[in-house]
Amino acid sequence: MITGFTALFRASPRRRQPGHTWLAFGALAALALWTLFTLALALYTEHNGTFGDNSPRSSKRAGPDS
Repeated sequence: MITGFTALFRASPRRRQPGHTWLAFGALAALALWTLFTLALALYTEHNGTFGDNSPRSSKRAGPDS
C-alpha cells in the first residue's frame, strides 16, 4: 500500500496550491448556518414540552377516538 501511494505521489503533477477561494467562504457560511439552526432547534425542543410526544393527550386536534 505504501508503494502504491509513493507511485501515486511521484506521478501526480506538482503545482502551487490555490489560496482562499469562494469555496472556503461558502464552507464557512454553511458551517455557521448549520450551527445556528442546530442551536435554534435545541432551544425549540427545550421550551416545547410536547415535541416528539406521540401520546393522545398531547394531540390538539380532535380525532375519531375523542
